[in-house]
Amino acid sequence: MSSATCVRLLGHKDNIPSLMASADAVIIASRREGFSYVFNEALFCNVKILSTDVPVANEVLPRRLIVPVDNAAVLRERLGDLLGNMDEWEGLMYAPRQFARTNMTKQAMCTNTLAAYEKLPPPKP
Repeated sequence: MSSATCVRLLGHKDNIPSLMASADAVIIASRREGFSYVFNEALFCNVKILSTDVPVANEVLPRRLIVPVDNAAVLRERLGDLLGNMDEWEGLMYAPRQFARTNMTKQAMCTNTLAAYEKLPPPKP
């Protein structure tokens, strides 16, 4: 990994797909997540992802792409390893991207949510 680091905080943007497409990777360094739209967007933009151990990333990504929460040293080390082997990282992203295209579209999530509600017992009179 290069010793030069460049981070630019851009503020609100409407062109997320093109910004993500120009990035080497998306790093999700959250302490807590419910459902990460950034994670979902990165999957659909075919961007490589490295994430802390938060839902939904820890349910979809292989363990190699998950690092402990609040451990910047491990995050940095893993990122360096992955940047040194972009082909491996790309290969690790294949299954998560396939999962997203099957299960994380708006239609699939609506269908799955409705199916979960339909399994609930009817309300008591």
